[in-house]
Amino acid sequence: MTLVDLIIAVIFVISIIVGLMRGFIREALSIASWILALWLALTFSTAAGEFIANYVTIPAEGFRTGAGFALVFIGSLFLFSIVSYLLTKFLVNAAIKGTDRVLGIGFGVVRAGAIVVALILVLRGMGMEHSEWWQQSIAIGWLEPSANYVEQWLPEQLRSTPTEQDGELPPDEAAPVSPQLDSLQTDNAAGA
Repeated sequence: MTLVDLIIAVIFVISIIVGLMRGFIREALSIASWILALWLALTFSTAAGEFIANYVTIPAEGFRTGAGFALVFIGSLFLFSIVSYLLTKFLVNAAIKGTDRVLGIGFGVVRAGAIVVALILVLRGMGMEHSEWWQQSIAIGWLEPSANYVEQWLPEQLRSTPTEQDGELPPDEAAPVSPQLDSLQTDNAAGA
């Protein structure tokens, strides 16, 4: 077991405990809130970024879209959290509280899985899948098929391209080599 596996195990344990404490209904509403907030953020991030750009100077379009995503995601998640809290207080009574909490464990598992899959996708997008710690992780090996499934549903700009997953870029996308670096490589090859 590697450090990465231990971190993933801690994520699962914490999520399961939170699921037990909060219960099924609140966890279901929480997951629905996260999914809906993510959908809203993906759908309206560009428009929200343009809205923000009317009030704050943000030069790069990517930063505007990112700021719009953050605004929509955090704002809608905050609103849905309030609604979720109020609905939970209304729906859960003492008679079903025990069952509600036990079923919350299942939602804790689902949430932890979603968090780890999201982390796998982010780290894969950063090119970390070729790292030694990634290759040695047992948990990543178990959860990577789920990440592959989720990735096909992501918008094109958020997916890892096949060339990124292979660790190679096509020649037209390869980073240009500076003349100084090229001469160093030639000198090292000649000296060897």
